[in-house]
Amino acid sequence: MGVTEVMGNSPYGASTITHANGSRQPTAVELEGARFQVGYVAKVAAAVKSGGPLFG
Repeated sequence: MGVTEVMGNSPYGASTITHANGSRQPTAVELEGARFQVGYVAKVAAAVKSGGPLFG
């Protein structure tokens, strides 16, 4: 990761910045961010469903 590459992930969620024709595919960094977000959302959803603590 660095300033030399385009990255679409943000605090608001995983994304990919692409060309108008869709030729740019997600990078490994963007995919890693998306996988992290999926796991985090699943943990929060499970905690909410069970009535347990969100963090801890």
